[in-house]
Amino acid sequence: MGYVLNESYENSITTFLASNLWVSDSEAPYLASLLHIARLLDLKVAAKQALPAGLTMEFRMLFSELRKCKPPEEESDDDDFDKEIDAI
Repeated sequence: MGYVLNESYENSITTFLASNLWVSDSEAPYLASLLHIARLLDLKVAAKQALPAGLTMEFRMLFSELRKCKPPEEESDDDDFDKEIDAI
């Protein structure tokens, strides 16, 4: 897996969404806020201005909260027991 090191804030959200198909309409408030902040941060970067600490902290906090919404991975209890029972 490669790492993208030169993405904008907005493109980084797009990359995250492409890799995390569990994100749905339920997370829309997080995404709307993240995209709004990302666009503001990208404007600051394009203008070669200092990034406001509050916006970067808010971006990080929202992103962390979004990641907490990921459903737990189902543990596989696949020990071939069901296949053996079916074969009987």
